[in-house]
Amino acid sequence: KLTQSVLPFTFAGFGRVHSSVRSLTQMPPVLADREAFSLHSEWSLVPSRVTDLPHIAAEGGSFEYTLNAWELRSRLAATKIVMTALDKLQPAMNSDAWSNPFWGIALQTTWQNDTWRHGRPPGGAIDPANWWAACNYALTVVPFIVARHVGIIEEAIIAQAPDGAETEVIFVRDLEQCSTVFPGATNSFGELFKTVKSTSQLSRQKCLQLLWVAHDHCVREFVAALGYKLSSLSAREADFALGWAELVGFLAEVNFDTGFDDTREFETCLPTRLLEDADGIIACDFVGKQNRCLIAVELVRRIDAVEPGLLLKVFTALGTDGMTEAFDV
Repeated sequence: KLTQSVLPFTFAGFGRVHSSVRSLTQMPPVLADREAFSLHSEWSLVPSRVTDLPHIAAEGGSFEYTLNAWELRSRLAATKIVMTALDKLQPAMNSDAWSNPFWGIALQTTWQNDTWRHGRPPGGAIDPANWWAACNYALTVVPFIVARHVGIIEEAIIAQAPDGAETEVIFVRDLEQCSTVFPGATNSFGELFKTVKSTSQLSRQKCLQLLWVAHDHCVREFVAALGYKLSSLSAREADFALGWAELVGFLAEVNFDTGFDDTREFETCLPTRLLEDADGIIACDFVGKQNRCLIAVELVRRIDAVEPGLLLKVFTALGTDGMTEAFDV
């Protein structure tokens, strides 16, 4: 009864955003927002091919390319290179350059970086001691490594270890390490990329379904592995981080479309700075939908702390129409 009564209130914070997201398919492209993002993130300067990355000479006159995921532009490159490979294999999936399903991961990276959730000033170096930064490493580098193994990325790549944290197993650098630390995510991203490669015209719904399964595995595995880094955050921010990790599971259940426009609209409800202990359950300098987001995330966290997985079970029991209605309350 508690979870049934809480569900509508929990997702009411996202109702208006979700409704507006769904209406975007009937609206002209939000060109101003796309241009603003491109300018702010310098997206055009982010490498889109492995051959644009730094490289060293290898045997036989070939090269080994290196990815330094501890600098923002290079971390974004891990996702953009995967996006380029997906576009090549499934061009209908991204006919306007803004519909690629991996925009969701790219935009999460820029949101975290812009709001200082990578532990250092935005736009430059990323702190490996920071919880958000370490989690985002998994969500960007694991699919990149798996894509190379499956063969949708052809060139040899070496992922650089972060300075001072070379021995941390969480910072995987090859497929064997990925399979050990993130077995569920590695298998699921592998299934996604194999399907992308073997299917002549993959439906968007199927691609989103496979991507969300992989994303959900990755989130659950990095949350389980990275508890020791939560001390890098304030207590209030740590609560939000864990609640947010739980909440994205609900987005997975509805196969939320992670193209640019939908994800960008959804992000308008996210906090624009790190939370401090003085904020309490809401923040006085946030707008209404951002505070509704904080309340929803905290409710999910508290219920899950008492009855792990119960709220998600109730949510999925509603069925497709019921889950959508819960978001639209």
